[in-house]
Amino acid sequence: MPVIKDNGRLSERQKRFNQCVASMRQLVERTIGHLKGRFRRLRCLHVYNNETAVKIIAAACVLHNICISTNDQLDDFIEHFNEQRPQNQIVPNDEDGVAFRNRLVELFD
Repeated sequence: MPVIKDNGRLSERQKRFNQCVASMRQLVERTIGHLKGRFRRLRCLHVYNNETAVKIIAAACVLHNICISTNDQLDDFIEHFNEQRPQNQIVPNDEDGVAFRNRLVELFD
């Protein structure tokens, strides 16, 4: 979900929403980085079905948690690499997405 574009007129509620989205995005990106470090196959995975993608990611998370619970050392497997991923693609806002985001903003009191 994209943040609300800051044209200098954002409300405090919208600013808090943007901060929350940015914080969650960083957490998700770090998590994906850990998974890609442990399961290198995830770096180049071509899945064209959303259900299959969700199952693969969930399975990787379960396996990752098993590794943690058995004290498997993640650092032994993580390669420090510069991810060469495409930058966030800009997609036009659709009305449903904007309406949904605006309903979420209302929760930031």
